[in-house]
Order: sequence, then C-alpha cells, then structure tokens
Amino acid sequence: MNLSILLDYPEDISLSALKLIKLKKSIIKRLTLTGVATIAELCKETDFSIPTVTKIVSELIEEGIVSETGKVDTAGGRRPSQYGINPNACYYLGVEVKRNSINIGIQDFNNKFVQLSENISYTLENTRE
Repeated sequence: MNLSILLDYPEDISLSALKLIKLKKSIIKRLTLTGVATIAELCKETDFSIPTVTKIVSELIEEGIVSETGKVDTAGGRRPSQYGINPNACYYLGVEVKRNSINIGIQDFNNKFVQLSENISYTLENTRE
C-alpha cells in the first residue's frame, strides 16, 4: 500500500481494510506531530492491540514512511524501540506568488526546509497568451 491509497482510498473497500488504513493515518499523524513513539505508546493512543500496531508499523517501515530511531532507556528488561517518520518519505512544496516576486520552499516530512528560494523576480504580463 502506498501513500496515495492512504489519502484517497477506493469506495468498495472492506471495513477491516478501512480500519487498518485509518490506523495507518493516525500513526503517521501522531509521529508527524510529536516526533517519536514506541509500539506501546501507539497502542495506548489508538486502542489497537500490540500485534496489530506492530504489523502496521512494519508495513510503514517497508514502505519507507516510518523508520526506527533508536531504543528507549529503561530501568530493566528489554528496551523498546522508538519509531519516527522518515523525513525523506514525502516532501511538501509551497509557492507564494507576490506582485513582482515568487517564494518557493520545499520541506521534508519533518517540516525542515530542504530548499528555499525567496524573492525570485518576474514580470506579470496580462496578455491573451
């Protein structure tokens, strides 16, 4: 499943598949807004089981949307993995058109500018072409 299916899914989709798509969306949204999370934290916030969330996170890793960012320090026992958004999974393009100039910016999935070009001058011509 790719990112375009998450944004615009077909209408003849089953209820269970729709739930999994909504879970993927909520995990992506959570990781985009707050940075990193463990499987246990994602389970608590989404009310899904550990196996289900683990399966969805694994799928998102395979698709290149999510990546493992490290381990959480604990007082004892097994250290849980943290997951975060892969900043290169998606890019946003913003264009601001002014009267005599244009600003263009490209941001990665973590909202960091990859490229920013400001005050690119142009002449607006109101012609039939």
